Amino acid sequence: MSAPTVLFVLDAARKAGRTGRMLMCGLGPGFTASYVPLEIAA
Repeated sequence: MSAPTVLFVLDAARKAGRTGRMLMCGLGPGFTASYVPLEIAA
């Protein structure tokens, strides 16, 4: 799945009831990395 995997992990974290600050990281083609800070409220 490559880069779209972050969406599946985010959905799993949401369904598990995880809250707080997280850092989402997606790796793209070549040497590409994208980071997004997240805060999931209760």
